[in-house]
Amino acid sequence: MSDFAFRKGKAMVIGGTDPAVEAIATRLTQYGSSVVVRPEPPARTDPGITGDLHTCVFVLRGALPPIGEINDILTTVVPRLRRTRGSIVVVTSALHDPGQDAALDDLVRSLAAAERTHGVRVNRVNVGPLAEDVPLPEESPWPPPLYGTVEDVAEAVCFLASDRAGFISGQRLGVDGGLGLSPVS
Repeated sequence: MSDFAFRKGKAMVIGGTDPAVEAIATRLTQYGSSVVVRPEPPARTDPGITGDLHTCVFVLRGALPPIGEINDILTTVVPRLRRTRGSIVVVTSALHDPGQDAALDDLVRSLAAAERTHGVRVNRVNVGPLAEDVPLPEESPWPPPLYGTVEDVAEAVCFLASDRAGFISGQRLGVDGGLGLSPVS
């Protein structure tokens, strides 16, 4: 696939040492994007963010920083995304505090609403347990538990960042093996 080969600018993936960062960067490259990986979010005055971006992926599967800090980071990259009608994808753990989770959903939706007139899409991928995060015992139970992989996360991020999802904004996509589902009675 060449989802990003024609896109002006590059993709930026932020997220420290999370194994999903490398998988996302690799998949974006496979789909035709030039990619910059940053271990830390850029500061508002960071001269390292030059040129246009078509995608910004912010991986936050560990502890969430305060919502205000997340907002500051996302709004820092928005001007570069406006020029390319790009997208933001925030990647988080499905196991965060419900209050923080709701606040992040509100932030994603409000930023998506504010930026839609500029053609910028903002979405969230909520990640459940990954095989890379959980040490599996030698004698696994049968049936095996449902774990995703960093490749599952990367594919979901690339879909949301691509023009294949050009009319999707302000949404949360659960890549969690059904973890977010309530039991059926």
